[in-house]
Amino acid sequence: MPGAGAYSASKAAVTAYLESLRIELNEYNLVVTTIAPGYIKTPMTRLNKFPMPFLMAPQVAAKKFVKAINQHKKFIIFPWQMRLVVTLMRLTPAFIWDFIMKNAPRKSKSYWDWL
Repeated sequence: MPGAGAYSASKAAVTAYLESLRIELNEYNLVVTTIAPGYIKTPMTRLNKFPMPFLMAPQVAAKKFVKAINQHKKFIIFPWQMRLVVTLMRLTPAFIWDFIMKNAPRKSKSYWDWL
C-alpha cells in the first residue's frame, strides 16, 4: 500500500518466515498458522486518516485467530473481502496496479501528523 512500505515489507518478511517455519516444524508435529487480518480497531489504526474498509473489533479478530489455529489452518486472510482484494492485487499486472494505486490514500510519513 502507498505510504506503508516499511509496514508492508515487515508483514511480507513475517509471512515468509512463518511459511518456512511451518515446514521446518512439521516434522515435530507442530502447527504454524499464518494469519493476515484486515484492519483491526487498535491504537495503530486509530492513527490512520484514510478509510479502513471492513474495520473489525479486536474481539472479533481474536475469535477468528483462535478458530484458525484450532482448525490447523496453514494460511488465512480475513475478512473474505480482504482475501478477495489481496487475490485480485496479486493477479493484476503491475502497470495496472500502479495506475490504480497512484492516487490512493497514503499513510503520512510525518511524525507530527500522527500526534
